[in-house]
Amino acid sequence: MREPGRNVILSPVADILSIVLILATLALQVAVRPVLATDPVKTDADDPAVWVNPRDAGKSVIIGTNKVAKPDGALVVFDLKGHTKQTVDGLDRPNNVDVEYGLRSGRRRMDLAVTTERKANRLRVFSISKNGTLTDVSGDTSMPPEEKPIEPMGISLYRPKTGRVFAVVSPKEGPTDGHLLYFELVWNPVTKKVDAKFIKRFGAFSGKKEIEALCVDDELDLLYASDERFGTRRYALSADPKEEFQDLGTFNTTGFKEDHEGVALWKGRGDQGYLVCTDQVNKESVFHVYERKLPNREIGTFTGGCDTTDGIEVVSGRFGKVFPEGVFIAMNSTPKNFLVFSWRDIRRGLHLPKVRNMATTAKPMTPVASQPKP
Repeated sequence: MREPGRNVILSPVADILSIVLILATLALQVAVRPVLATDPVKTDADDPAVWVNPRDAGKSVIIGTNKVAKPDGALVVFDLKGHTKQTVDGLDRPNNVDVEYGLRSGRRRMDLAVTTERKANRLRVFSISKNGTLTDVSGDTSMPPEEKPIEPMGISLYRPKTGRVFAVVSPKEGPTDGHLLYFELVWNPVTKKVDAKFIKRFGAFSGKKEIEALCVDDELDLLYASDERFGTRRYALSADPKEEFQDLGTFNTTGFKEDHEGVALWKGRGDQGYLVCTDQVNKESVFHVYERKLPNREIGTFTGGCDTTDGIEVVSGRFGKVFPEGVFIAMNSTPKNFLVFSWRDIRRGLHLPKVRNMATTAKPMTPVASQPKP
């Protein structure tokens, strides 16, 4: 067979090998059906998080934001069947939400759900009870004072091996250098509330649209930040907040049709697992799957009928027969709800190997004691 334009003869075997090599470089894309949809929120679903019940994973809860001004702005708590269990309203445009485990509160430890209350320029902190009920324990959680008030949007919580709990926050607007804000969450024994102590700014921003979605890998001390029209930024965090966080560069700067939005981790043991990043395509968002370990090699993509998705969450672990390997949750814009998928269905669709030694994404590092009264 003659290659056009050149006097080189290629054998059929060489042609076949070339085609195989080309196909091997193309990421697989599959369609996956959701297991269920949650009840709709009242106005505008935006971001989900999951609290894993350490006693019975089947009784874990999904916590989602209704991103609208007060009085309808809310956190909505769903069971794993998608039914509404609790609505905490009166929040002033809650944007994103995240969960962390084991904040020291005197002699006890407290599980937390923290949301950015954008129009109130602060964080709102909630303790999580043994059955997944939220109680407001917000103390002094205001953004640091600046000439133009900071509107917090994205949030991801970080608990290094020291057991301290930190919050990375992305603002609606901010500088291209030192764009992200870093806080420590601390229990105030006098007020019996949780305060947010501002520590520093760090991180870059392209200046195109905004950075909203954030995801911290506690075990590997890594932060992922979705720079919406640029790519996913990576930083090496440190248990010592005084240390400078290392910029590890940006990946997936190509191959996205729309904004880089939600980012989340499915965790195996060690550095095994998968990172999922959202391409916010209208009517049919596309989810890109990468290896968890650096340099985050892309494995494939999947769709699931999710409309213009903002926030996502992934949790590894055994959550009963329906979710034996974990759950994937995606905001679904027009229906104002969240779609819930079995990670096993996603894994099988992408032909990923089964991981037998799973690490629960949100597993507490210590047993959860009864929650202190606010």
